[in-house]
Amino acid sequence: MKRQSLPASFDWRDYTDCRSLVDIRSQYCGNCWASAAASTMSDRHCLINGIDRIFSEAQTTRCASTNGGCEGGASNKAFDLYANTGVSTGGDEAVVPSQPLGCVPKSYLSSNSNCPSKCTNGSSLNNLAGTGSDTLLDVTQTGQTMTQRIAAVKQEVYDYGPVVVYLQAYADFENHTTGVYVHNPSVQCGGSDPIWCGHAIRIIGWGSELYNGVMTPYWLCANQWGTWWGDNGMIKIKQGITDKSGVDWFTAWAYPA
Repeated sequence: MKRQSLPASFDWRDYTDCRSLVDIRSQYCGNCWASAAASTMSDRHCLINGIDRIFSEAQTTRCASTNGGCEGGASNKAFDLYANTGVSTGGDEAVVPSQPLGCVPKSYLSSNSNCPSKCTNGSSLNNLAGTGSDTLLDVTQTGQTMTQRIAAVKQEVYDYGPVVVYLQAYADFENHTTGVYVHNPSVQCGGSDPIWCGHAIRIIGWGSELYNGVMTPYWLCANQWGTWWGDNGMIKIKQGITDKSGVDWFTAWAYPA
């Protein structure tokens, strides 16, 4: 989808029947980086190629190099895996109605710590590779203004589909339900180690609504903590936050074949 003038509000779910954009995954462990990346691969493959294909969170978790699997990782490494060797299909058993389980479903993670060499049914992996990946860092490293960065992310989402973003998932993020989320600086991480606050989600659109009486632009984001969390698995995060309580400092994506 391409146009010169971007709309004031946008939600990919209004323009497609792609299964992955409707489904909200429930990540298995501390593998948000893999779950968000696999969802984004699925979104983009469907939007660009017109084919529903659920990419495997489990294979991504176990096979992406230099990542910690269930102990955390970086989505750009997941996209490198996708671009270089490909990722097989694999659904999430927690999604309702159930996803096609495919080659390496999420349940593989419960009993396997190695990168799979075959599908769980014994057949050959059905890896499909993308054509490349990219990242967009914060404005201090890109030389962009925040306005330019926001416009660039919007254009990427609008032209090619959802992207992965990172933020610090403070306790007020964990407990957020509706409305625009803005971090309260007095609220800390849920755990003792700040590194465990790092969390990957994906942007699927944007808009604006009232926050404290002021029209506030937001990113429409999908989490992978199930539909019980947030607003049926979704959250609106204020745009233009310069610290890591927002999502305007690291963005990653990949391009399907």
